[in-house]
Amino acid sequence: MFFIKKFISYWAMPLPLALLISFIALMMLIRGRRRKLALGMLGVVWLGLFVISTPWFSDKLMAPLESQYPPYAGQEVRYVVVLGGYHESDSSLPITSYIEGDAIYRIIEGMRVALLNPESRLLVSGYARTDPLSNAEAYARLAESLGFPRERIDLQEDPRDTHEEALAAQARMGEQPFALVTSAYHMPRAMQLFEGVGLHPIPAPTGHTIKQHQELDWRRFRPALGGLAATQKAWHEYLGALWANLVASIN
Repeated sequence: MFFIKKFISYWAMPLPLALLISFIALMMLIRGRRRKLALGMLGVVWLGLFVISTPWFSDKLMAPLESQYPPYAGQEVRYVVVLGGYHESDSSLPITSYIEGDAIYRIIEGMRVALLNPESRLLVSGYARTDPLSNAEAYARLAESLGFPRERIDLQEDPRDTHEEALAAQARMGEQPFALVTSAYHMPRAMQLFEGVGLHPIPAPTGHTIKQHQELDWRRFRPALGGLAATQKAWHEYLGALWANLVASIN
């Protein structure tokens, strides 16, 4: 089920889907079949890519996700759970180069929340994929290198996605509240999955992309790689929430 979900979600992303449709349209043109339809498909796809690659569009998708939960407000907790992200280890590089993208925001916020709760434990999550280190271990090594006590860190190295992370935390947390750290855009789906297995997370979102009083100028209406990446992240979350609701209704 995990790999089926990953396969479907990949091809449902805007860029792979656009490339697939473009390939089909080009094959139709090469074979001389339904040229008007093929040209129409190409026009719609490339116009669509132009629009969804603008920061203005990605902000419109991100804003409803990031605004659902406020930042951590200092509630007392015994555990701080940091959800997994992307990493790639390389022994020739410093540990600060292992963790990439959203994951760096997550572990920094997790450490911050844990330091505000001196008696708490930091529970870091994430599997290895094909890397020698699990994402959880990479988190732990970075935290330790920045002065966080290793003896306060627990690892969940088996979960491969947010649902599995929720199940892994279930036995450890029980009824007690805990801080849940993940990217702001990912928090709604994470809360849905963790609460869905009976847990009581306190949201601690981080890595916000939407800022108050953000300047609006013409550059936000031009396509950019960052805009496309943000759109794909937001789209992934909407699809993930739809999948979670579908699985819940079946079960």
